[in-house]
Amino acid sequence: MAEQPFSDSWQRLRMRKPPEYIHHLLTNGMTEPADHSATARPRPSWFDETLYKRGQECFHHNCLTLMMLHLVGLLQILNVPSILSVLIDSGKSATRETAFLRYLETVRMVIGWYRGDVFHTEQRSGRRMRTVDGRHSRAFRHAAAAGAGRPSQYDMVLTQWAFCGYALLREGPETGLLLRPGYLDGLAHFWRCVGYRLGIPDSLNMCGPDLATARRRADAILQFVMWPLLADLPAHPRFVPMSNAMLEGVSLIVPPCDNLSYRALAWRLAFPARHHVPTRPWSRLTYWAMRWLYNLAWRDDWVGAAVRALGNFLLYVAVRTCAHARFVPWTSNVRRKAITFWWLLIKDVWCWACELIGAPSCGRWGKQWLHRRSIDDTVAVWRQSVVAETREEILTGFYGKAQEDSRTTE
Repeated sequence: MAEQPFSDSWQRLRMRKPPEYIHHLLTNGMTEPADHSATARPRPSWFDETLYKRGQECFHHNCLTLMMLHLVGLLQILNVPSILSVLIDSGKSATRETAFLRYLETVRMVIGWYRGDVFHTEQRSGRRMRTVDGRHSRAFRHAAAAGAGRPSQYDMVLTQWAFCGYALLREGPETGLLLRPGYLDGLAHFWRCVGYRLGIPDSLNMCGPDLATARRRADAILQFVMWPLLADLPAHPRFVPMSNAMLEGVSLIVPPCDNLSYRALAWRLAFPARHHVPTRPWSRLTYWAMRWLYNLAWRDDWVGAAVRALGNFLLYVAVRTCAHARFVPWTSNVRRKAITFWWLLIKDVWCWACELIGAPSCGRWGKQWLHRRSIDDTVAVWRQSVVAETREEILTGFYGKAQEDSRTTE
């Protein structure tokens, strides 16, 4: 994708002139290939260990809510054609089963990064970073050979934005993050280090030299790249099935994760002035449950501490259980096959009960004892109505204040 489609979108959406960073990202970033050398990089001269550990402390207090923000960002960058093409070509995200394994491994990798020094090759975080280097190298070479295009620094920067953009831009009950003094500075520095370690040059690194720069760049990416992709440019034809596979795979790790409610949360973060609440009862219930969780988790009192502790513990148990039990149909171990059978039977009963109240994402996986209704059409219709409404709000200047507040450019 060249800069021209974005320029057309900015004109159609009546947006102001983009800052220099966006121009640099859409020109040099798109032409500069992503680093796939799979070689470790030493600590840069600007590395600050105090800030780095402060960012890790922020994650330890906000494990569940920060991981939910990561997944929301990853859901939204599936709108980027160049990123989605690589995922399609890899063949590891197209179904619920493969997406379950892929995003389970992603969650484990990210947790490992937060628990150590990504530049230290002997620590677990450093070893997991080397694993990511190797996988990126293989995926990039395979995508180039298959004609899917070679990933660029533009793709790497948008992936970096997916992991930390909303955490830097939104605060309070919008994200559910407990933000004590220095937490955001540390989080920005942590992801600056991760981006540098994965080969993003400092001139393109979204998490610039300080928090103010990181926020300006994150906001510029949201307005001038993600807004057109979400509300103006046509979606990739494979976006709906691929995003459904992702959310259904994640729901096998965290069962309450509902397809439409998670999409509504993502739109709420991108366009915070409106609630695009799903009409289906189960989706509406889970959406407001997540909003309730965010409203409590960000509080710096005993209620917030209790909610965060319980949520972080449940996420840890879910990830550990899925990682070690591996409830997948094709396992060869006889004992695990028996566990898988009962796991799928219980999940089918649960999903059948959810379908009775109109839950769109609770589908049966494995052996199909009952017919599972497709949700692709449901999601496509919901998304079409939300996109039309959001685009109209942008055109009428509803989000004009947000653009005025970020006029400061680099």
